[in-house]
Amino acid sequence: MTTVVGIRGKNGIVFLSDSQATVGETKESVSKLSTIGKDIIFGGAGYSNFIDDLKRFVTSEVERDESLFIDRLNLAIRNYRNFVDDMYKESPLYEALFQKAQVSALIGRRIRTEKSLFDFELYEINTPWTAQQIAGKSCRSAIGSGGQFVRLLFQSSEEYFLNLSQVHKNWSEFDVKFISQLCYFMVERVLRFDVNSSPPMETWVLDDGEKGGRFVPESEVFPNRMREDNTFRYRSEMLLVSAVKELGMPTIKALLGRYKPSELFERLIREGIVTKEQLVELMTDLLGLENQAR
Repeated sequence: MTTVVGIRGKNGIVFLSDSQATVGETKESVSKLSTIGKDIIFGGAGYSNFIDDLKRFVTSEVERDESLFIDRLNLAIRNYRNFVDDMYKESPLYEALFQKAQVSALIGRRIRTEKSLFDFELYEINTPWTAQQIAGKSCRSAIGSGGQFVRLLFQSSEEYFLNLSQVHKNWSEFDVKFISQLCYFMVERVLRFDVNSSPPMETWVLDDGEKGGRFVPESEVFPNRMREDNTFRYRSEMLLVSAVKELGMPTIKALLGRYKPSELFERLIREGIVTKEQLVELMTDLLGLENQAR
């Protein structure tokens, strides 16, 4: 299994995944994310050979006609299901093999509008059922064995962070850079607990750039590293800078006022997420973040 996450922001879609794949009965390190042309990112969860088969059918359909995209996805799912049936219908282990062939996928798509801009759409597939477009304000999804943990983190962040009266924001209002950094921390934490998902982690972005869907190295997710530094501290600093830009310093201060920093820091230390020394360094750096973010 695996962990694949997709989130639609205001200027694109962010995908994150682990890199552990099940090939036959063995575990291998592979890329879970890929493109279909320049305008589609595909990420699958399940057995690698079946994911490849599903992607082949999806690619065939969407390259033929993208005008009715979700209909094309559903036709690809039906063709994949028929393919699996034909392959195993004579086998005495049909039921077990059919269960094994049930895979999931997240698909991000961009569509050029009349003004030469792009709209972005996110879809989820869970074979053998029909595809679902993930729409609305909280346009995010997670699949695979680690998906359940990511969904819990999403719900917590939305309840205690995004839906606060001081914020009034949702995922579709955030820049893809901020989403990439925030979700990097989320998925990194999930990989510690889900035995079926393993690092290294991959980040892909589908935005309005000329390249379309593309892999984003960690040095681009957390850019401008000018000195040798503790990795956790550096990433945290960059995330705080992005948070100040996205939310504004008054909102950050309101959040710190609502959630008592002392209790939050004690919990972080108690759970072994950070040390006292790391927190002292972070808070020292935080004092200068407002000017840095302007």
